[in-house]
Amino acid sequence: MSERFALRGDGQKPATSKPPAPKLSDDRGKGRALGCAFCRRPITTTAAAIQVSGSHEYTFVNPDNDVFRIGCFADASGLKKYGPSTLEYTWFPGYAWQVELCGGCRNQLGWFYRSKDHGFHGLILDNLVEIEENE
Repeated sequence: MSERFALRGDGQKPATSKPPAPKLSDDRGKGRALGCAFCRRPITTTAAAIQVSGSHEYTFVNPDNDVFRIGCFADASGLKKYGPSTLEYTWFPGYAWQVELCGGCRNQLGWFYRSKDHGFHGLILDNLVEIEENE
């Protein structure tokens, strides 16, 4: 598997005792905290969920046939960008992407997408869990 398209930190999976990926359509306005499913570091909130090209949630397959279900977010703290930005194999035409890792455990949580006048975080929903704000 190409690190460029599916970097996953140390390769560990989220613990099975953690809740499934959040469903964002039911309670978006309340701003529930979302954290890394691997280490529970705070990352974003449901209030930061946005629509890009008419939808918040997308399912994509990369060139290595890895399937990703991502959500679009205006803000996401606690992330570290990894590697160069590129337009190669972009899922959003006109947007360059750059891998984003959890600032705590370094597992991949998504990508930052940037066009000439707009940027957003495309986060892997299966790698996020709802957390208490003070965790």
